[in-house]
Parts: sequence; structure tokens; C-alpha cells
Amino acid sequence: MALARLSLLQSTLLLDNTASDDELKALLAAATTQFHQLCDRVLEQTTHTDERHTGDETHILYPKQWPLTTLSAVSIWDTTTETFVSESTTYFDVVDQYMLYYPKLGQESNTTYTCYPKTPNGIKLTYVAGYATTSWDTAAISDSFAVPKDIEYAVALLAALQWMEGSGSREARMGKKRVIFENQEIVIDRGPGGIWPYVETVISTYRRPNF
Repeated sequence: MALARLSLLQSTLLLDNTASDDELKALLAAATTQFHQLCDRVLEQTTHTDERHTGDETHILYPKQWPLTTLSAVSIWDTTTETFVSESTTYFDVVDQYMLYYPKLGQESNTTYTCYPKTPNGIKLTYVAGYATTSWDTAAISDSFAVPKDIEYAVALLAALQWMEGSGSREARMGKKRVIFENQEIVIDRGPGGIWPYVETVISTYRRPNF
């Protein structure tokens, strides 16, 4: 799985055949992993199970991954029974796909607590978050793709950089250093005139903040 379509990378590198597809797929997967690391979060759609949190006696909690699409389960540590007790997900409001408000308005009389308790690691969340990457290796550029364009372009450029610098491909050996990106010819390198200013701008947009 990858955050950029194979067809976009092929177009960026001006490749009109499938001879290098396996290599390009591997590079896109590696670029996706690198992008996740640089952003300190997972942007591909993933199920996160029993993620631990500590409340601060407020109504707001920030899951570690977003956009949050499905809240599957919440458990809160009961200090009396010393066990995790399930709390209905209907008591939580997912706000803007990145914040959990508890109790949800209108559910205050049904919830176990009036806010998130401060018990260390006393809250467990299971949820689905991230962007769907279905058909990343088969979808055409003209097809719809759930990943935001700036993320997809950044990941494709990271993969293109690896293609040029270390893939061992025929094009890399020939010293090909220019590609077509958003209808403009750019240099694939790490310098100020290359891709890094664009990629760093995208990373800064999606990097995990310190709440």
C-alpha cells in the first residue's frame, strides 16, 4: 500500500511502460513509510487497537492518528474494580475527524463519567483513521483517489528521488535528473532548487502537533 498512485509516479518519471512497475511499487511503499516517519503519524487508513490515553479532567481527547473515520470501542479504567470497563461509543462525539468530545451533548445523563478521568493510561481507544489507498497500484491519474493531492505529490517525489539516487535503474544510471511535476520540469535532488522545499512544506502541514 502507498499514499501515491503508481500511475502518478510513472507520469512524473515520464515512463510509458510497465517494465519497472515492481521497483516503482517498492519505492512508493518506502516513500510512504518515510513520509509517515517525517510526519510522526500514520496517514494510510489503519485500524488502531487499544491506543492508551490519559485524560485531564476535561471533555476533549485527541487520538494519536487522524482523520478519524470510525470509532469502534472505548474503555475506561475503573479504579474500584481495577478493570477496563467499556463505554458506549454513542457517548462520544467525533469533532472534525481529529478530536473526541465526551460526553456527547444530550448523553450527559447516560455516561459513566462527566469528563475524561486522569488515571494514567486509563483510556483505551480502538478506531479507524487515515486516508483510503484502495487501488493505488492500478488507478489512473484521472481516477478519484482519497489521499489529498499535496500528500500524494510529496510521496511521489520522494519515490522519484530514490529512483534517481539509488534504485540502480537504467534511467538512474543514465543520470536522468529532471522530471515533469504539475506540468513543470523540475530537478530531482535535495538542494534548494529541488524537491525538498515542497516536500518540507507538506510535511509541516501534516506533522503531528504537540497538543
